[in-house]
Amino acid sequence: MKNFKGFISMATLLLVLPFCGCNGSNGSGGLFGGNKTVYLAGYVDNATIDQAAYWVNGVPTVLPLPTGATSAGGYAIAVSGSDVYAVGYADGTTYEATEWENGTLTALPPPTGTTEASAEAVTVSGSNVYVGGGTVSGGNNLAAYWVNSTGTVLPLPTGKTESYVDGIAVSGSDVYSAGDAYNPTNYLDVAIYWVNAGTPTVLPLPSGTTEGQAEAITVSDGNVYIAGEADNYPTDTVYVTAYWVNGVLTPLTLPTGTTYSAIYGMVVQ
Repeated sequence: MKNFKGFISMATLLLVLPFCGCNGSNGSGGLFGGNKTVYLAGYVDNATIDQAAYWVNGVPTVLPLPTGATSAGGYAIAVSGSDVYAVGYADGTTYEATEWENGTLTALPPPTGTTEASAEAVTVSGSNVYVGGGTVSGGNNLAAYWVNSTGTVLPLPTGKTESYVDGIAVSGSDVYSAGDAYNPTNYLDVAIYWVNAGTPTVLPLPSGTTEGQAEAITVSDGNVYIAGEADNYPTDTVYVTAYWVNGVLTPLTLPTGTTYSAIYGMVVQ
C-alpha cells in the first residue's frame, strides 16, 4: 500500500544533453565527459533535520523549508532551458507538496476538499509546470496532479479507495499520470494510468501475480509507455518487472542468478 514517504532512499537523476553537432569525440571534463549536465534531486541530513536538495554537476543547492516544516525531501527534478524544477514533500504538523524553481519555494496547495499532500513527479511543457503526487481526503490517500499550482484529484477505479501518482507526462494538451490504486481491506494494488482527469485505465498483470504498480510514464508518437512491477502478495514469492505500451503488457526477464527487480524510470527514444 502506498503511503506518503518520509524518507528518500535514492536520489533522482536527470541527464541533460544539449543539442550540438558531434564529431565523434566526447571532449573532456564533466562526470560523463563532453558538455553534459547532470541534475539530481534528493535530500541532505545535518543530524538534526532533513532538507530537500538538488545537485548540478555535483554542486549542491540546499532548498528552503516551508514555514512550520521540520523536514523535506526532493523526489523528482526537471529542467527547462536554464530553469531547474524540483518537487517533493515537506513535513511538519502536516505533509505538504512542494515545488522549488531555481531554489525558490512554492507550496502546492491541496486540491479543494483535501488536506495533506506530497509531490512525486514533475515535467515541464512550454511555460506550464506539471506535478504528480497525492493528497488526503477523509483519511484516504488520493492521486492528484497540479498544473501551475492548481490541483486536481483523480478518480478512483472501481472497488479501490486509495491511489497515488508516481509518474507524469504531457503530450499536446493532455496530461498523462501513472501510479497505483488499492483498498486497505485487502492491500492489493492495481497499476493504472489516467488521461487528464478521466476514468483510470487498469493495466493487466503478469501471469502469477496479484497486484502491480506503475512507476513511470511517457508518451511518444501517440503511444503511451508505462513501466512498473508486480508481485503475488500476500505470498510474496513472485516478483515481475514489466512495461506496457498502450496497455499491452510485456514482462521483463530477470538476469540469471537474481530473484527480484524493480523499475522506477524510463526513457523512450
